[in-house]
Amino acid sequence: MKNIKIGMMLICLLLAILTINKLGGIYLNINDITGVLKRYSDQAEILFLLFWLIRLPVCFPGVLLMVLGGFVFDPTKAFVLSMTGILLSESMIFMVAKKFPFGFITRYLNHANPEIKGLVEQYKVKFLILGVICPIAPSDAVCYLSATAGIKYGSYMITLLLANLPLVEIYSFMSESLSHSSITVALYIITFVLIMFISTQIWNQFKSVQNTAE
Repeated sequence: MKNIKIGMMLICLLLAILTINKLGGIYLNINDITGVLKRYSDQAEILFLLFWLIRLPVCFPGVLLMVLGGFVFDPTKAFVLSMTGILLSESMIFMVAKKFPFGFITRYLNHANPEIKGLVEQYKVKFLILGVICPIAPSDAVCYLSATAGIKYGSYMITLLLANLPLVEIYSFMSESLSHSSITVALYIITFVLIMFISTQIWNQFKSVQNTAE
C-alpha cells in the first residue's frame, strides 16, 4: 500500500514537472511564476498547486508561494489554495521520509543540521510547530526528520496545517490589507513581526540547549 502511495505521488510530481516545463520551463523566479499564472489565468489555480508540488525538487520556498498567492488571487481563494498546496507538498515529504527513513536524504539533512535530530526526538510536535513558523528554521528539514522520527501522518498534518494557519492568513490577505486603513496594515505587520521575533528567540534557545547537552 505504501509503495502504491509513493508511486502515485511520484507520478503526480512527474506530471507537474512536465506540465510546467511544457509552459516554458521550471521557474525559480517569483516574477516568472506570477507571469505564468497571469498568462494562463483560466488554469491559474491548478498551476499554482502544481508549483507547490514541484517546489521541493527545485528548492523553491513555500513562503514565497504563499505571498504570491495573496497577490494573484482573491484572499479567500489564496488561503484555500495555499493550505491545499501545503497539504500536497508536506504529504510528499512525509511519504518519502517514511519510505526512505535511513536514505541519503536523511543522512544529508542530519549532516547539514546535526542539532535538529536531537531536538525533533526530544520535543516532537512542539518542535515541528516551531520549525514551521520560525523564519530561520529549515522548515522542510524539520518536517522530513519529524516524519522519520515516527510521528503519525494525522498528527503530522494537523500540526502543520494549524501551525501554518496564521501565516497563510496574513500572506493571503496581505494585498487586500494594503488598500485598507493604516491601522489594519499596522496590525498585520505587528502580528507578523511578533510571530517571527518570538519564534526566532525560542528556536535559538532550543539550539543553545541542544548544543550545551552535546
